Amino acid sequence: MKYSTIVFDFDGTLADSNIAVKTAMNLALERQGRCFPSGLSFDKLSCMIIEDMFLSAGISDPRDLNQAICDFNECYADLGPDLVSLFPGVRETLTELRRRGYQPAVATNETRINLDRLLKARGIFREFSMTVCADEVTKTKPDIEMLDKIAGFFRVSYEKILMVGDSILDIRMGKAAGSLTCAVTYGSHTEFQLRECNPDYIIHAFSELLVIPVN
Repeated sequence: MKYSTIVFDFDGTLADSNIAVKTAMNLALERQGRCFPSGLSFDKLSCMIIEDMFLSAGISDPRDLNQAICDFNECYADLGPDLVSLFPGVRETLTELRRRGYQPAVATNETRINLDRLLKARGIFREFSMTVCADEVTKTKPDIEMLDKIAGFFRVSYEKILMVGDSILDIRMGKAAGSLTCAVTYGSHTEFQLRECNPDYIIHAFSELLVIPVN
């Protein structure tokens, strides 16, 4: 097989979290008497770590930034289990991939507490032997540190990893590591943006992972 380990981004790849993230961010901004900047596209924020989201929204004072992150996490913890939903075919496809002998993992900009809560709420927590979150690395995507941890855990080379994501950061991370890459077109970045990164595969539905070439 070309690859034995499949690494998934979470937001925009496995799950649609846009409504939950945007709502939690707006609530956190409101608590500081702020509103979402009119000239800022939320789509550009959806694949960022939380700190960078608020920096992009104009919060730079360390105390205000720390409070915004705390408020966001509090709101997201309440909203996430109800508002974050799996994309069609995710649960069934993950089960089939494991049946075929693949090792699924997650590399995400979610925090550990949020990811575990969401995976359990959506019933796919046990589908993954290994998950890596933004608060567990010193460098986030597109740096390869997350893939390095996953490769070490499964004792595989980067070449035996398929990185699946909806963001150019996911594809760039996979490319930087020398892994195979698969872009999904239903998430944060457009098919045009993703094609500019030259992914090895492009799919339009999660279940298409079952029919891309493996040899």
